[in-house]
Amino acid sequence: MSKLFCEVYIKDIMPAIRALIAKDLVTRHGISQWSAAKALNITQASINYYLTGQRGFKMISRLSRSEEIIRMIREASDSIIRGDFDYLFFCRICTYIRSNNEVLKKIGLDKESYIHPKCPTDIS
Repeated sequence: MSKLFCEVYIKDIMPAIRALIAKDLVTRHGISQWSAAKALNITQASINYYLTGQRGFKMISRLSRSEEIIRMIREASDSIIRGDFDYLFFCRICTYIRSNNEVLKKIGLDKESYIHPKCPTDIS
């Protein structure tokens, strides 16, 4: 039985995206782990685990293979710093990943193994 892509996104991909944003906030923008955690609505301990490779390392490294994902992460990080971050970013990046076979392959997912419904929040 196939899984909904949403399940995989919420369990594996979204935490890795948050980790990449947190890493960018801390390393490129120089903000504290606590501030990054507050901006992403996660704990400071989670940020520390992400930054030290104790959590999510596999998916983080897979997502990092995509230049477009990294560009999107940097844009999200910049928008957090500016104060205009839109949480629909997580929907937009999900839509992008679901619709891009190359990215799916880079992160180790086979499009045929998942159900990809048209999400009511799909944003072009």
